[in-house]
Amino acid sequence: NQDIFMSVDDASDKLQGVIEYSKALFNETTIDRMAAHYLRLLEAVAENAPLPVSELSLLADDELKQLTRDWNDTAVDYPRKKCLHQVISEQAAARPEATAVVFANERLSYSELEARSNRLAHHLQARGVDRGQRVGIYLNRSLDLVVSLLAVMKAGAAYVPLDPNYPAKRVEGILEDAGASCLITKTDLKGRLTDFAQPVVLLDEEDTAIAGQASAPVVSGATPDDLVYVIFTSGSTGRPKGVEITHRAVVNLLSWMSRELSIGRSEE
Repeated sequence: NQDIFMSVDDASDKLQGVIEYSKALFNETTIDRMAAHYLRLLEAVAENAPLPVSELSLLADDELKQLTRDWNDTAVDYPRKKCLHQVISEQAAARPEATAVVFANERLSYSELEARSNRLAHHLQARGVDRGQRVGIYLNRSLDLVVSLLAVMKAGAAYVPLDPNYPAKRVEGILEDAGASCLITKTDLKGRLTDFAQPVVLLDEEDTAIAGQASAPVVSGATPDDLVYVIFTSGSTGRPKGVEITHRAVVNLLSWMSRELSIGRSEE
């Protein structure tokens, strides 16, 4: 027995074909489509005798349109003129009391996240952080981590995430490769690093100065084509390499995820 077998025989004034197939491998719809493709190939041979078979199409016009146009009509709109932090700020304006961030037993509402990140962004700019720079973020998972990521964006810079579980030399190497102009961390973590000469913002030591900054929005001039972050590979095949990601790319991805995964608002 064969998985699929086709025979074509003379039947008086016409040709008659029969397809035998394993139902465990094929269904009737698939076989019908294969038979239609075979007939289409025969028609193409009759219409274009000089052409080699490799240049003939098995597809009918409607199938070709479906494959090349209908199924590839994937263009959708998304906030292509907005940076990631602007999209988050819009949520803060629309739902200020809704929960934005949760870590362990701690929570931040959108209005709290917006105010804290704006203050830190103003502080970063006062410390010399500007549009287009890279800022290392060397923090454990916490509310401060999310606030810092957002603050760097608002200051116009791109953040470089650094895992505190990495060896200190690797962290210092990433900071050097990224060309980081500043590092956000805390006192205990900063003590692990000995070879970083750029300015360091210590959230625990500078909390009073940060809290004294304005909570109003920050003006940085950042555009969707600016970098939002630079993330480094594991380095398993050699020296870690930085991958640069723009605001536009992240907003596009998150818009797709929200649409395709039906991610909506919670009631909080």
